[in-house]
Amino acid sequence: MTNIDSNVIPMGKAALLVGRSAPAVHALRHLEALGVGRLKVFSDRVASDLLDVAGRRLVHRLPSPAEIEQSVLLMIADLPPALAAPLVTAAHAAGVPVEHHQATQRIAPAAAQDEVTAFSEPCLIYAF
Repeated sequence: MTNIDSNVIPMGKAALLVGRSAPAVHALRHLEALGVGRLKVFSDRVASDLLDVAGRRLVHRLPSPAEIEQSVLLMIADLPPALAAPLVTAAHAAGVPVEHHQATQRIAPAAAQDEVTAFSEPCLIYAF
């Protein structure tokens, strides 16, 4: 994950985290551990665990291009590619670094062949 120095985040700007469930919770805890104080969490379909951790920082929708433009980082966790793509495009246009953690689907072991399990795998898409 990205290393962020919270002392160099300009006034009025924040890091944005977009996600829905456990991978977003993990990313949020990581950002908190780094000391990122100016953080907004966006979710169009929030899971209870993310709601509990994000608290008042949670915005119940996806960020607008204007909000992305005013941010210092866009971190995307467990968001479908069709929803993530326009956010990444807006960040690229504004020169905002993007860290995208894409969920991939893998077939479970033979004992549970009908199950599909999603794993979060980090994939840095864009940074300056």
